[in-house]
Amino acid sequence: MLRNSVKHTNHIENNNRWLITGKLARNILAFILLLIASIVAATGLGAVNISPSAVWNVIASHIPGLKMFASNTITGPDSDIIWEIRFPRVLLGALVGMCLAMAGTALQGLLLNPLA
Repeated sequence: MLRNSVKHTNHIENNNRWLITGKLARNILAFILLLIASIVAATGLGAVNISPSAVWNVIASHIPGLKMFASNTITGPDSDIIWEIRFPRVLLGALVGMCLAMAGTALQGLLLNPLA
């Protein structure tokens, strides 16, 4: 009897394990906002310091869905530095970091690492 109830409990947990709860959704949203903030901050840092608002305005003015969030359009050397040099490097670094995280998770799952 006890064994059947454990199986039933595991079946219920397996069906609900992919549901996103409020706490999980809040954490995912927080990490996405943290990623965006770190991308904007990393894009602004360098030999020529550029303010985060200028970085955001340049990025938002170049991406079609974000044009409404740009307060003004920045042109000149700052725009070229951000859009042609720094932003592609920062995006590539973020993409490489995500790929390394997925590869590490896959290896931990494949090797049945108890920390995974």
